Amino acid sequence: MGFTVITPKKITGSKTKEHRSKQRQNVTVEWASPNEVAEHFGVSNTTIWRWRTKKNKPLPSYKNNGIVRFDLIECDEWYRGGFK
Repeated sequence: MGFTVITPKKITGSKTKEHRSKQRQNVTVEWASPNEVAEHFGVSNTTIWRWRTKKNKPLPSYKNNGIVRFDLIECDEWYRGGFK
């Protein structure tokens, strides 16, 4: 399941809001379920939920209509960045 996420490009200087809205790029994100993330990192589902609810540097996740999904690229960056 893929969604399109709009992310703004970095803008320097004092450009107007209209100019900023035109400088966006479309990025397609492949969303992963909690089970897929647990399998990806080789840990249990309980560990994924514990990482997600950490107060300091939680595992990046998104909730829509009660369904939690993860962007594996963001999760990998979080993991490599020293989440402890």
